[in-house]
Amino acid sequence: MISASDTIVQDGSALFSPLDKELVMIDVASGKYLSIDAIGAAIWQVIAQPVGVDPLIDTLADRYGAPRDQVRDDVLAFLNNLASRGFVRIVAE
Repeated sequence: MISASDTIVQDGSALFSPLDKELVMIDVASGKYLSIDAIGAAIWQVIAQPVGVDPLIDTLADRYGAPRDQVRDDVLAFLNNLASRGFVRIVAE
């Protein structure tokens, strides 16, 4: 399970393509796909390189003027969903 203190990165196994303001991701092994909104797509771009989850939460809260606690909950749920599908992984520090 990903926590705010982790550093994460894309796993590299997903195929993805922009579609309007969304991003469609495909797990080739299972054939399942996931469509993510513009905010999820922005997160996906940032995690192309290893990034700390806590600083990512701070950046998004500032960018969107949203309460940090709500952003933390949403980001962690999103990242854990991606992790459960094998799209992201925790980076050992």
